[in-house]
Parts: sequence; structure tokens; C-alpha cells
Amino acid sequence: GLALTLSLMIIEGEIGLWQIGANVRTTMADALILTVFATVPAPVALWLYRLI
Repeated sequence: GLALTLSLMIIEGEIGLWQIGANVRTTMADALILTVFATVPAPVALWLYRLI
């Protein structure tokens, strides 16, 4: 939960900076990778919990 919230805050901040014309180096691919890393552990943990 915390990782997903943090990644969304980073993405929103980058979009806000991009809209005001700041030189943002984060691309949409970076944002997608960040979101995947934040969301993948949850289903993996639930799947592993089933094996216990």
C-alpha cells in the first residue's frame, strides 16, 4: 500500500512539474516501471500465502 501511494505521489509530482514547464527527466516508461514495482509484490504475496 505504501509503495503504491509513494509511486503515485512521485508520478503526480512529475506531471505537475511537467505542466509548469520544468525540465522533468522522468518518462512515462519510468512511471510505468515504478508502478509495476509498487503493485507486483501484493499479488505475489497473496499467491505465496496460499502455499503456507
